[in-house]
Amino acid sequence: MSSDTGYVHALRFSFLNALYDPVVALTSREQRFKSALLDAVALTPGQRVLDVGCGTGTLACMLAQREPAAQVHGLDGDPRILERARRKAAERGASVEFSHGMSVELPFPDKHFDTVLSSLFFHHLTADAKQRTLAEILRVLKPGGCLHVADWGAAQDPVMRAAFVLIQLTDGFGTTQDNVRGRLPAMMEQAGFKGVRVDGRFRTMLGTMEIVRAEKRSRRDVLEKLFEYKASANDELLTALKQLDRDVPATEIALRTLSHMFIVDRIFASHMNRTGHAYESANAGAAPVLEELSEEIRASDRALVAYVSKLDDDRLAERIAFTFTDGEPGRMSREEMLMHLVVHGGYHRGQVAWMMTLEGATPAPDGFTSYLHKAEPTARRRMPQMSVPLRRWRRLQGPCRTTRGLRNRSKPSPESRCSPNDCKLASPTASRSRSP
Repeated sequence: MSSDTGYVHALRFSFLNALYDPVVALTSREQRFKSALLDAVALTPGQRVLDVGCGTGTLACMLAQREPAAQVHGLDGDPRILERARRKAAERGASVEFSHGMSVELPFPDKHFDTVLSSLFFHHLTADAKQRTLAEILRVLKPGGCLHVADWGAAQDPVMRAAFVLIQLTDGFGTTQDNVRGRLPAMMEQAGFKGVRVDGRFRTMLGTMEIVRAEKRSRRDVLEKLFEYKASANDELLTALKQLDRDVPATEIALRTLSHMFIVDRIFASHMNRTGHAYESANAGAAPVLEELSEEIRASDRALVAYVSKLDDDRLAERIAFTFTDGEPGRMSREEMLMHLVVHGGYHRGQVAWMMTLEGATPAPDGFTSYLHKAEPTARRRMPQMSVPLRRWRRLQGPCRTTRGLRNRSKPSPESRCSPNDCKLASPTASRSRSP
């Protein structure tokens, strides 16, 4: 499978399809790396599993034989090689449903598969097709589902790098350079997968074989990231507050505001745990001391991050009845309560940052985008798109893309994305909101 330039056959030419199985078995330690790939998969009865770029169906058949009650699907863009795959499955008594299709436009609905696998396939794709394929796999995976890939990776040493030249001569230098440079895991991160890791490496006659695992984010993952950001932003703001004189009115207002945020966090934590709380109001009677409040907020943030990390979709969706501090009844899901805490905390940090600015102090940077790029630099950076030499790329672009234009194109610095004062437009005298 390829992108818009046409299909790339397993051994580059269709007339070599009959040689594919013996060549792979001889040169790549096939049974060893495919067994290791399957060992990393938690197969259970009833799971839907997809083998993308299944070729002659060896991996798909191994899957079906390991867990006969799983629903195994194989997809490839070559009708002739799929005929071989169907014959192989019949001979081995493996129940596999084979489909014809392209990896950049998978013929399956959203959130359809529990697991997606691929072996010796991604090195046939251009950088653009790799990214489009990863996006499609992410689409058809269920939240929390896993992608397992076995393919050529970064050479372990000069011997493995020299051996891989034969693969590049056969399958093309443009499609294989991302593999040999070890870019596939970073591409997975950029596509939106989490927990990307290399599970194993194998030396073969033709280069280094890597087994890479990645996971699709779930609703919990997004919330967990938001609460990690909330904890980081609170921590930096509490540190920045030390700039203010204890005796100025703005300091007392800021401490009361953050104390209110803390109390609301604890009240809703009690609601989510179905336990009682002792708060009669969402506001403290007196302004707290900064050091004591900082310790309480940081401990609360750690507890909330740990709490969110243990939730599944069912518990997130569960609706809980509770009573607001004004005595009125309420009913919200855990997910809604957690989102309220994220939004509520950001609103009040904005108020405090505004007050600090009025006092001539510098508020802490507070932006989710900046946090993501700081916390996950590898996943957030732009991946190199150039799969052909620069000189050839310029010729393909035509006269409108000049060398001067490329040199003069500036890259935005992290500081130019958004400053705290650009986003913090909340006024200290905002309209009243419902008490928790």
